[in-house]
Amino acid sequence: MGIAADMALVATGVVGMRHEAFGMATTAVWFGSLWIVFATTLNSSMSWLTRLRHRRVLVAILFGAVGAPLAYLAGQRLGAVALPLESSLVVLALEWAILTPVVAAIAARFSVDRSAPDGAIASTGVNGRVLEVRR
Repeated sequence: MGIAADMALVATGVVGMRHEAFGMATTAVWFGSLWIVFATTLNSSMSWLTRLRHRRVLVAILFGAVGAPLAYLAGQRLGAVALPLESSLVVLALEWAILTPVVAAIAARFSVDRSAPDGAIASTGVNGRVLEVRR
């Protein structure tokens, strides 16, 4: 989902990939790697996002709307991306305001409960309670 979102941003000209030094394939792999790393943090260092109750989804929306544009600005400073449009940061903020609660909900659905038996995957609800345990 995230890689598709980034490719849509590139296709519409909201974000430009800078790949002069390393080539297009390397840049695309780097973008994909960033998404993999982000996905792994959702059930570790950012697990608080997956445990938000319905009334606090606003926190996830704000986190995405502020955090993502800052991350892309950092990428621009590092020379990895270009933000060619004046509206690029606004579009990124809107996109991530939607994506962050969605990916957090998906991560919560498939989070591993450490108290479950070995090899089991426990699905949790928005309140953090175990809904089901699968082997």
